[in-house]
Amino acid sequence: MIEEQKPDYVCLSGTWACPKTFVNVGNYAFYQSPAQHAGGVILLVNLALRPKCFMSITMPGGQTVLATIT
Repeated sequence: MIEEQKPDYVCLSGTWACPKTFVNVGNYAFYQSPAQHAGGVILLVNLALRPKCFMSITMPGGQTVLATIT
C-alpha cells in the first residue's frame, strides 16, 4: 500500500512489527524507535523529502520519533 500510494511519510505506533517488514520499502528512509512498553514506533519518510536525521525521544507516556527534512 505504501509503494502504491507514495505518501510523504508513514508513522506507525505500537507496532510490535518485525523491522524487516518495512526496511525494504523502496524510496523510503526507515527508522524504528526502541520498543519499551508498547511495541515502539516506526517512521518511514519518502527519500524525495531528503530526510537527514532521525531521533527517538522516550517520555513517561510514550515515545516520539523526529525526522529533519530539508
